[in-house]
Formats: sequence, structure tokens, C-alpha cells
Amino acid sequence: MEKGLHNVRDIYLDGIVGGNIRDAVTITTGHRYTQHSAGVADGVEWFLEFFEPFVQRYPKSEIEIVRIFEDGTWVFCNALQALNDGDAKWATMDMFYTDRDGLILEHWDTIKPYVQETALGAGMVAGTSEVDTSANTTASKSLVLEFTKQVLQEHGPDKIPDFLADDIVQHAATIGAGHAGMADWLNSDAAGSYEMMFQLIGQGDFVVTYGKRHAGGKDIAVSDLYLVAADPSAIPVAAATLEAMPRDANDVAIFEITSDEDRQTIDMPQGIDVHWLIQPDPHTASTAQEALIRSSDWSEGRVQTSIAGESSVSRSLRAFLAQKKNLPHENVYCSGNWKIGLIEDQHQKAKRANS
Repeated sequence: MEKGLHNVRDIYLDGIVGGNIRDAVTITTGHRYTQHSAGVADGVEWFLEFFEPFVQRYPKSEIEIVRIFEDGTWVFCNALQALNDGDAKWATMDMFYTDRDGLILEHWDTIKPYVQETALGAGMVAGTSEVDTSANTTASKSLVLEFTKQVLQEHGPDKIPDFLADDIVQHAATIGAGHAGMADWLNSDAAGSYEMMFQLIGQGDFVVTYGKRHAGGKDIAVSDLYLVAADPSAIPVAAATLEAMPRDANDVAIFEITSDEDRQTIDMPQGIDVHWLIQPDPHTASTAQEALIRSSDWSEGRVQTSIAGESSVSRSLRAFLAQKKNLPHENVYCSGNWKIGLIEDQHQKAKRANS
């Protein structure tokens, strides 16, 4: 899907900066073009009616594409835009939906006036810009999804330490340092209420959400971009799930970690039986998790599973649960999040080919 990344770059660099907006838009859009930006109507001709005069008004356009990544047919672009020698300067986040050939079909954006120094002292578009494609995309997206639900939508400032690093770097203009800065903002009138998440996409260690907040008496479109530290065990997501379970729940939780230092204290129901399995080298196959599951005493009544791990282990367990334990398909979640010998992008391509 590299074509989608190429087409998004062309819109910016050849179309707006290069002044070739008509050719760029005609070449890079598909059989339809739906525009979700306020003030711009659907269709290529309406897009041109807005942007051709725009390019004429601002003949000196500088656009730095700071971050760009793709997730299937979705493309995200974070850019710094300066017009007419800095008369106007914006930090923009754009999300594009493309067809299978990478041609753009829909567009959403959020635009903020560029602030040289944020509340934390970090630049709005500063920081890591290259995507680590070897990172686990599925785990990164799961973590951000749970953070959005439990902290932003359900207004849970007490859950912030479950998801954010102690030394988190905030690039938002008005959010202060660390967990306290995030909690202060979340409890402020400026944060309002996070009412809906429309889309979540990611690649490797980068994830972006697009949603709606209501603050100051109005609805606001918001894009939130996250850089996620690698955690192959996905412990933060699993821990948050366990902590949210009813206090009388009975369950078994199995974590495979590389050393005892990876163990974590989790505030979970007393009926949860936790096993920490040590696997020092994640690059070699391990059967400890599968062996434990196969040898466990199974409870009477309804059983549900939520398993994520190395691809070959997950595939074997999926067959065991269906054929030996006769669990209904709807009660089984068993996903191969990574595969020994493959980086994340290679693994995702293999999964799509086998689906």
C-alpha cells in the first residue's frame, strides 16, 4: 500500500507547495472524493474551487511532513505548514481513506495554530518521527484503545498510570508534565467530555485516534497521536482488562515474560489465578504457555478465552480450543500478534495473505 503514502505526499508537496494542485488531485483521487473538512464540499471540482484560490493567495508555502504512516487502506500525515514566510503557521493532522490502489477516497483533518513552546516546553511537532515497523502494531493499538475508553471517555484520571509512562512527553500546547499534568487537563473545562472515537489507526509504535469532544459549549474534532513503547507481552492492556473485571470473577491469567523484573502488581479480583512464565529469549519458540493451558483443569460452565501471542502458538491453541475443548467460535479470541523471524510489517502481510 505504499501508493497511498506516495499519493498523500503528492497532494502536499506537488499540489500545494509545487502549485500543481489540479494535476495532483486529479491523479491521486479515486472514483469519488468525500471531504470531511469544514468549508470544503465533496468532489474533486469543489476541492479545486477551494484550493486553487488558496494556492494563489499563498504562493510561498512551506510544508514539512513530520510523520506519515499507513494502516491498510488508511494513511495518516502529521505536518507543519507555514504560508507566506510564516504569516500563518499550523500543525496539522490528516487522515485519509484510500482504495486498494492507494487512490484517495475520503479525508479528515484537524488544524491547530503552531505554538513554538508548549506548556511542557516541547515543540508541537518535535520528537520521534520515524515509525518503528518492528514494533507490535496490534499491541500498540490495543493500548491506545483502552486508554481512550478508560481514561478519556469514562473520565478516569486514576487510570492514567496504567497507560502513560511516568516521564511522558506531552506535545499538546496546554497539557503539563507527567501524570499530574494529564490529570489536571482531564479535569479542566478545556477537556470537556470525549464523546466518540470515530477511527483508530496505527503502524508499529505510532497510533492515532480521530474523535469528537464537547467543550466550551461546542463539538470539537480531535486527533490524538501516540508513540507507544514496545511491550511484546501487552501487559498494560491485559492488566487494565483484569482490573476492570467484577470483583467476584474467576479466571486464569498467563503472562510470558523475559525476566522476573517484568512482573507487575495488578489490582485484580482474588479469584484470578496468575501465572508468570519466564522465557528469556523471545526469538526462540516456547511451549510453556501452551503446555500450561493444555494441562489446566477447566471450570464447569461457560468458558471464554482471550489469547494473544506468537503466531504458531496461537494457531495451535486455536485448534485445541475448537477441537478438543469444543468451545464455540464466538467464545474464543486467539490472535497471533507476532511471528518469530518476521518484523511487524512482514507478519501483517502474511496474516492478510492467509486470511
